[in-house]
Amino acid sequence: MLLGTSIGTLIRDTPEGMDREPADRRRLLLYLLAISLFAIAFNLLGAVLAILAFVTGVLRCIERLSWPRSMIVASTLAGLCWIVFDQLLGVPLPAGLLGGG
Repeated sequence: MLLGTSIGTLIRDTPEGMDREPADRRRLLLYLLAISLFAIAFNLLGAVLAILAFVTGVLRCIERLSWPRSMIVASTLAGLCWIVFDQLLGVPLPAGLLGGG
């Protein structure tokens, strides 16, 4: 579904009379690539490492934040996801490489 809407956004022309900012196709494609890689990495690397890599990559490469700020935000988000889902809600997240098997 994400792929379809992304491609549709790239192809679709703005209807006449509609005044909107044009989509930055390069950023849109980079986000599509990042989300696709995240979906693949989620089970392979595990949720925590995939979230850490995804958020760091997006913030650093697409949004141009500094390395320290990107790592702080990504680490905080990955940790919060693990705490909320795994610890508080009891929803096991894919462990991937961290699972040891």
